[in-house]
Amino acid sequence: MKRFYILIFMLSLPCMCFAQKSITGNVVNDDHKNDTLLFKKGNVSQAYYQYKDLSAGVKDGSFKLNHFDYPQLYYIAWESERDSVSYYMGEYFLEKDTKNLTVDTHYTAAKGDGTAFEEYQNKFLPFMLKGTAYKFADELMLNDTPSFIQKLSAYTKQNPDSYSALWHLIILLSEKGYGNEYETIAAQFSKTLKKSKPWQVLNTELKQIVIRDGKKFPEITLQDVNLKPAKVQPKAKYTLVDFWWSRCKPCLEQVPHLKKLYSQYNKSGFDIIGIAADNTTQTDLWKKRITDNEMPWKNYLDENKEFTFSQMIFSFPTNYLLDENNVVIRKNISPEELELFLKENLQV
Repeated sequence: MKRFYILIFMLSLPCMCFAQKSITGNVVNDDHKNDTLLFKKGNVSQAYYQYKDLSAGVKDGSFKLNHFDYPQLYYIAWESERDSVSYYMGEYFLEKDTKNLTVDTHYTAAKGDGTAFEEYQNKFLPFMLKGTAYKFADELMLNDTPSFIQKLSAYTKQNPDSYSALWHLIILLSEKGYGNEYETIAAQFSKTLKKSKPWQVLNTELKQIVIRDGKKFPEITLQDVNLKPAKVQPKAKYTLVDFWWSRCKPCLEQVPHLKKLYSQYNKSGFDIIGIAADNTTQTDLWKKRITDNEMPWKNYLDENKEFTFSQMIFSFPTNYLLDENNVVIRKNISPEELELFLKENLQV
């Protein structure tokens, strides 16, 4: 099923001024020998990081950075390309024992002398990418999530002190949303790593997730189409709770198929509840989408994504199939899979 991803990028300020410079860096790319290097967080929350915004002025291919209290994972980008490139694929660890860092836009010569960076390049990546055609761990995560999760769990079990594994579990949660396996993986880390800031923040975020496989969908109050507070109350034998937003093309593309299933199975016990993660400024467009697409099911507005983002839902559409007790039995079921499920479980 196609999805539209909302990526949250933190704006970087001009080069930070540090009292003590402890990391010496050099840039491989000739076209960025005199530029500003931006360290990007991707979709990961600021709460995991030591510095709110991180950048370094590059002069004649060299730059300086302050020390870091614990290993932190970044992507890179350039001030000169701010309007065209969000960040480049390839990850960089910055940590206490990093003294030298080589940056390459194409990630063919990137290296660092920190413990986490060396483990990431020499141990983690070979393990995760073995038997695949991918060059980066993120590619495996986005294109074959089940394999990524399986490998990440195995690697964590063998390497409970791995910051590479910890940060990639954080990225997985931030990009793909919650999965039941995440807490099992998180529990495999060592006592030492569980005392670290990244693990503590991850543990807090995991505990905030209330939409879980095998658990009852939470009782929540959002806004109805009249912008009045309304309780979301699934009552059918099977209910599809569909998270979407008004400018999400894949969300709108699946509407005709869902309308067909709703028309065919609604009287037999199937219902749909739409929850739109739209900003206040998009309220009128949200209403227009409902009208123009003639959505026959109830729709609610999660204004400014407050509930949606608290559940680590960043990929749209995201859906949850509930049974008659409102227990989550499937996540992200495609319209085609849903059609087969309804055909097998409901009589027309």
